[in-house]
Amino acid sequence: MAIVFKSMSPELWDELVELFGPDGASDGCWCMSWRAKQHVEGEEAKAQLKQLVEEGKVHGLLAFEGEKAIGWCSFGPRHDFPQAEAHLGQATSSETWSIPCFFVQPEYRGKQLGSLLLAEALKVIPSSGGRTAEGFPLDPNLDDKEAHLDWSFTGTFGMFQRAGFEDSGKRMGVYGGASECHLFCMECPTNATERTN
Repeated sequence: MAIVFKSMSPELWDELVELFGPDGASDGCWCMSWRAKQHVEGEEAKAQLKQLVEEGKVHGLLAFEGEKAIGWCSFGPRHDFPQAEAHLGQATSSETWSIPCFFVQPEYRGKQLGSLLLAEALKVIPSSGGRTAEGFPLDPNLDDKEAHLDWSFTGTFGMFQRAGFEDSGKRMGVYGGASECHLFCMECPTNATERTN
């Protein structure tokens, strides 16, 4: 499949809404679960995300096949994600960027689209000032009863591992303590060619 990646902008809001669908991506989170200081979901989460997009405060990529948005990856400086700071503390540098969220349309899952989004994000982050990227994939040792499919919105262990991320040894208990995320850190390539839309 021929995939085109576009950086999030207010002009792409309708495409993001269509991609997330009536459930707002994962259980009505609207990609706000890491951004909001307090729990928010549904229409309130949607409104908050829209405001951030309009203010140019959302870093992210939409993957398109033709005119159809089929995937999403969100990233940004760690201070953009209070839930990451709550577990890890404030980043020592604004050059530390987090990659906490992926969403892929169900019919495109299992086709490595998440890996493609991650690879593209790692091209964009250095050109935006990020030197270190960190991801939060779900613990791969959880069984199916512990790891609900929707919880994999942070990405998979193997996906980050194949991209060169190394385990920092830190663990984050999230989702009400029902499971843990691995935290990975890696240096972004500083010679990445700037992407043009």
